[in-house]
Amino acid sequence: MKGHKKILEGELEGYGIRLNTKPPAITFRKKDKGGLNITSTITMTKLDNEEIKAICGEYRIHNADIVLRQDANADELIDVIEANRIYIPCIYVLNKIDQISIQELDILTRVPHSCPLSSHVKAEERKKEKKSNVLTDATSSTSGTLTSSWTWHGTT
Repeated sequence: MKGHKKILEGELEGYGIRLNTKPPAITFRKKDKGGLNITSTITMTKLDNEEIKAICGEYRIHNADIVLRQDANADELIDVIEANRIYIPCIYVLNKIDQISIQELDILTRVPHSCPLSSHVKAEERKKEKKSNVLTDATSSTSGTLTSSWTWHGTT
């Protein structure tokens, strides 16, 4: 699973889609003159002012206000400068879990943002529910206590 997940995440990241992450806490505002004004509210360990200036120079940005409110890396700064990234939550649905052992399932349940499921097991549960509902409806309708209500949401 990890191989396929990494491949998909890499492809989406290449298109500017960031899964299960929040936008960087960086404020970037271009201005007409005044040079680069870099302000940081925390100690920067991943970037220094020279690297920030070099990245801005690559984008031909020589006048801007940049406020860093997190220990950002170069990729996060580039994401803010380009301003065309999408940050969305994601759930990984792991199918066919009925074909793996309980130990493997225990490992898969620890994967963040994932939901293991089995359509085969769900279909068997639905069959049992339908049989149970038929019996329940039959007994409740004969005793006169059927309390189901239906609402039509369509056109006639």
